[in-house]
Amino acid sequence: MSSQKIYFYVISTKKSLRFTLPCTLYLGRDETCEIYVSDTKVSRKHAQIIGSKTGVELKDLSSTNGTFLNNKKIKKATLKEADTIRIGTSIIEFYSKIPSFFNETKEESKKTEEAKTSHAPETVVDSITGNIDGKSLIGLYHFLHKTKDTGIIKLQSKDSMKGFITFYKGNIIFVKYGSVYTEKALARIQLLTEGSFLYTPGSITRYPLEITEDLESLLAKIDTEIKEYTKLSKVFDKIKRFKLNRNMTQPLQKLSNDALVILQLVIVNGTVDYILDNSPLRDTETLRALAFLYVSSFIVSA
Repeated sequence: MSSQKIYFYVISTKKSLRFTLPCTLYLGRDETCEIYVSDTKVSRKHAQIIGSKTGVELKDLSSTNGTFLNNKKIKKATLKEADTIRIGTSIIEFYSKIPSFFNETKEESKKTEEAKTSHAPETVVDSITGNIDGKSLIGLYHFLHKTKDTGIIKLQSKDSMKGFITFYKGNIIFVKYGSVYTEKALARIQLLTEGSFLYTPGSITRYPLEITEDLESLLAKIDTEIKEYTKLSKVFDKIKRFKLNRNMTQPLQKLSNDALVILQLVIVNGTVDYILDNSPLRDTETLRALAFLYVSSFIVSA
């Protein structure tokens, strides 16, 4: 690693930390920890970071609730640029190069400056801007959930598709991305790898049909959706358009209501993108229905 320093940003307290390599750091709720978090779900000595000029390693110290790297539970792992560490309900970002939003100006020693800043009172959430990727948004979601904030994340993808995510008291209640809404829209946003976002706290618009799940349950469902979508979408890498098979041998009466809806969309406009955007089903359900229609010879590639 070319950088002689490493940087950490604790999202819940907006605390910026830097350390000179080589170093050994502890993460936990013991006040002697170099990366201190006041969190009852965090062990006193929860995890350890060992940094050298050749790499930075994260190690769980047999903590009660585990250490998560990019939402995956780990025992030991090597940190990469912009990785997200979660211990308890605290989210900590890692950087090998100083990020643009970094607000710490004096190098903090292991047991003095860190201890002084760790107990600073939390401030009211201000507007937050950043670049889109799944990890940065997940970190922001957890931060807004912990602070029980109300406001709107407005975002724009690299290809100028726009959307927004509405938070109410720390939970996502409404999402729009392009022409799709709610969980379907949130799953698509989580698949984005490039773009920008702006979070603005304050009053929001309420909607007749809102998401009512707790944030953790919602994100777990979206994570499952994305994994399945990634697998299913590979089937359609080479087929971008379908059409009705005029020589089908099976009766339409055998089709489910969902399959009939997708078949109608194929007849109107057989492109996969059109079908996904106009289907009332989740993207994974739509792709499953398309795959069934294709395998069963109700539709063919166009």
